[in-house]
Amino acid sequence: MKQERKGKFANTSVESQASRWTLCALEAAAIANELMLIIPEFHCLRCCKGWRGLWLCVAASNVHVSCCIPVDAFVTAPRRHALFAKILNARCLLSVRATLAEYTNRCWHAETRIQRGVPRSALSRKWGAEARCRDDGKKLHNSRHNVQVAHQTVKQPRDPSAFPSIPRLSPAFCTKMSSRAATEPLHVYEISDFKFHNGSTLPKLKLAYKILNPHNSKIAVVHTCFKGRLDTTLTHADGALKNHKIILIALLGNGESSSPSNTPNFPAQIEYMDCVSAQHSLLTTELGIKEVDVMLGFSMGGQMTYHWATSYPDFVKHAVIVCSSAKTSRHNYQFLEGPKAALQSAASPERGIRAFGKAYSAWLTSAEWFDEERYQEMGFQHLRDWDDVTTIQGYEGWTGDDLLAMLGMWQRGDVGRCTESRTEEDALKSIKAKVLLMPCATDQYFRPYVSEREVTRLSSGSLEIMPSIWGHIAGGGANAKDVEWMDHKIKLFLRGLA
Repeated sequence: MKQERKGKFANTSVESQASRWTLCALEAAAIANELMLIIPEFHCLRCCKGWRGLWLCVAASNVHVSCCIPVDAFVTAPRRHALFAKILNARCLLSVRATLAEYTNRCWHAETRIQRGVPRSALSRKWGAEARCRDDGKKLHNSRHNVQVAHQTVKQPRDPSAFPSIPRLSPAFCTKMSSRAATEPLHVYEISDFKFHNGSTLPKLKLAYKILNPHNSKIAVVHTCFKGRLDTTLTHADGALKNHKIILIALLGNGESSSPSNTPNFPAQIEYMDCVSAQHSLLTTELGIKEVDVMLGFSMGGQMTYHWATSYPDFVKHAVIVCSSAKTSRHNYQFLEGPKAALQSAASPERGIRAFGKAYSAWLTSAEWFDEERYQEMGFQHLRDWDDVTTIQGYEGWTGDDLLAMLGMWQRGDVGRCTESRTEEDALKSIKAKVLLMPCATDQYFRPYVSEREVTRLSSGSLEIMPSIWGHIAGGGANAKDVEWMDHKIKLFLRGLA
């Protein structure tokens, strides 16, 4: 639906202007980043939705900055090919004064302004001009084989809501989202007549997983976390674990493996022990693995690693546990009651998801992080912009039942339940693996003092506290500096130097 507009753009549709500006900024981002990926079928790293068709993905050093941009919705085929040719051939001729993060951020804000009926300013047009190629200081004029993006004919999308806006994320934040898993095929392992810890059974249970660095011999297992998907999980596949064959496994309830949202009669209550049982069958029966050199997990993935090392002490040689604990604390349990109540008390499922995200968001980082406005390092100009992405876009594709199933598993996390004595202390003492604990100094969920206590009960444990104000999400890859710190500590640990 067109909006009433004044001035130069009075006769131009909102969708057309947004599309043109999107392509202009994308061109700038692609040239500045010196890499263009054209993928026939792409699984979005931000919203985890699957899309088909020709897609544009800007990347540098495996850091995805932009996704979910359906080029077919904007450009006709001949012009699209010319646009790609222009981007690929002219990248060395461009002098870009702004950073890539600024371009993507500007693009998003321009789209927002246009959608709200605000005409593009002269400054916005200047940004578009800066994106064009220059040869010895002169403008590179378009030939019939090149496309002048700002004036091209745009194919109108059937449904403007069919494509999301460009994420307002800087390369630093996208470290987490650059998991190589996005380019690897998805595998699904089925288990017949699976019996859960609570006694219920399921005729067919499915585990979703991916294999990274498949040609390596040493085995590493990496778990997803709460509200984590395979393609958004930090794996260290290009760093500390580059010499390992990585089996990346989705937790039950995450929407990829069997969950309330995709499996009829799936139990509302699941336990870490259920995940361990299903994964043990996958690793031993399906993949023929007899020993795991290193198992890594962040948050709920860390608790999963703890349960693995306790349940099968001879199966795991090294365990890396990031921002997690062997047992969910009372404080952590009570915090989770807040988002849970918000979800269950809402008038509708949609409002419930939104309320859940709002109640959850302040705990992701730290008070210092908010005071110092560190969200600006992620490409957000204002707190409300970060809040928008975190509490709304961040929950796209998630259902309340899946969130509640995983949340309950988190609340009941306790390695003591894996032993006959049912005590946390005895469970920790039974672990034979060498364990590296990496809590964050400002994590509000899993406090460092808990890890300090746990390491004294491990037969072979080491502790490294992450000096970061990024709170819990530091362990998930939200900040590039913290990722480098973790990667270095993991390398030392695996070499026996930690």
